[in-house]
Amino acid sequence: KFRRALNEVANGNFDVSIPEDEDLFMSQFAEDFNATVKQLKGVEIMRSEFITNLSHELKTPITSINGFAELLLADGISEEERKEYAQIIYNESNRLLKLAKNTLLLSKLEGQTIVTEKRLFSFNEMIESSLILLEKEMAAKNINLRLDLDRVNYYWDSSLLSQVVINLVSNAIKYGRQNGNISVELHSNSGYVFLSVKDDGIGMSEKTLAKIFDRYYQGDSSHKTEGNG
Repeated sequence: KFRRALNEVANGNFDVSIPEDEDLFMSQFAEDFNATVKQLKGVEIMRSEFITNLSHELKTPITSINGFAELLLADGISEEERKEYAQIIYNESNRLLKLAKNTLLLSKLEGQTIVTEKRLFSFNEMIESSLILLEKEMAAKNINLRLDLDRVNYYWDSSLLSQVVINLVSNAIKYGRQNGNISVELHSNSGYVFLSVKDDGIGMSEKTLAKIFDRYYQGDSSHKTEGNG
């Protein structure tokens, strides 16, 4: 029965379980096996949801690019319309590029167990540089940004940490209020570094909060906002 259950899991069936045995060792093995399969099933569900979300996110810009490219090829359009359609295609192309970049980053983080590109860098300066990339989004919602950054030198992969900062602040912008506030704090104490990003937006439900570190989980299932989870 154990071999059969293992084969089922190897073939992608995560609905199997092993009944507990009277033998203490086999009972513990069955309990551990069933818990592992349950976790694998949860990951598979999140992967499926992630693919569904990503497909939806890709469909909108691709449809826009295709439609406005056809309009650009049509006869009799004005120069003003041509510029408008070209701008939309440019914006949607950037959106696709961002989605691709974020997806590749997720894949890199997923498969990277050891960080190899480590170097000493200024954490506070990296945060300031990362936030420059989000100035347009913050200006669109008239968000007031408050920084409280200690001077901190840190040894790790600065590009990965930059993506973490961008992701956190980007979420704060997306779910924050119009004319709202975002604060980013960086402090060093007793050998530890603390990074905090706060906003005054809608917050997270208890369900979302409980799954905040689950891979691919996305609290917003309505596709009202862009994101990869």
